[in-house]
Amino acid sequence: MKSQRSKVIRQRRSEKKKRGRPKAQPKKRTIEQQIKNLASLGLTNIEIAQYFGYHEATLRRNFDEFLTKGRIELKKSLRKKQIDVAKKGNVSMLIWLGKQYLGQSDKIKEDSNLNINVRLTRWDEALTKNILKNVPPEADKLCK
Repeated sequence: MKSQRSKVIRQRRSEKKKRGRPKAQPKKRTIEQQIKNLASLGLTNIEIAQYFGYHEATLRRNFDEFLTKGRIELKKSLRKKQIDVAKKGNVSMLIWLGKQYLGQSDKIKEDSNLNINVRLTRWDEALTKNILKNVPPEADKLCK
């Protein structure tokens, strides 16, 4: 019995106890993380579903949160890149960002209360004939 006990004690002493912080293990990429990454690269739901062998409806139903997060990451990175390009002096990007974020536009707003005052300095007979050519015959009846 003594020999068996001493044998166990020797084994315990020979085993090295692991001390300190455990070694880092490579992180396993979960399917959720992979879906988020693929969505952040701009892949469509159909493409992601085909990659994993799912039906698109199944992908949307089970992983909608991760698809949304990935698309948010895509938009965030695109906006950052656009702003970086605009800050470097790209005029067309500055115009586009102004339209998107500042409400700027190329359209001229027309005022419905616009008054047009035309001053004719010379009245030609030719001008009168041209005007009368374009007046429909029903207009005479309306004026009388």
